[in-house]
Amino acid sequence: MLYRWHLGYRGSEAQYRAHVDLVLRKEKDPRSVSFAESCRYSGHGLWPRSNGEVIELERARYQRMTDFVRGLGDEWFLFKYEDLVEGRFEALERHLGFAVQRDKDVPAPYRKVVRRKKYGDWRHWFTEGDVRLYRPAYGPYWNCWATTSRTGASVPTR
Repeated sequence: MLYRWHLGYRGSEAQYRAHVDLVLRKEKDPRSVSFAESCRYSGHGLWPRSNGEVIELERARYQRMTDFVRGLGDEWFLFKYEDLVEGRFEALERHLGFAVQRDKDVPAPYRKVVRRKKYGDWRHWFTEGDVRLYRPAYGPYWNCWATTSRTGASVPTR
């Protein structure tokens, strides 16, 4: 979510600080702030956005991503983050035709994940209200990825 600020806050420092505050509160206690509320402060432009504006922006963004994923050809290999964390490289190695080097030296910014060796925490960021609100926007994308096999199939079922 904070990656939307990757170019800096360009004159939107108050908005940026408000967003960071919400995200930090959510990291400490995922139920303390709804995902919907934190999204109202993300990105550039007028803020806080209405939930309707946020949902429409997310729906359009995730529809483009769904269309992209569904259009991938057989030359694409989808390597899931979960497989990386779990050390499941076999399908990737078959696709590449060589063994993947498993470096133990991970750069400092990424060590949090290595230390925890976890994934899926994003699910805790959605309150029941968030799920109801975002399901229409995210549902098609999630369904697209859910049809991808864990055995190394290169594209989701169309």
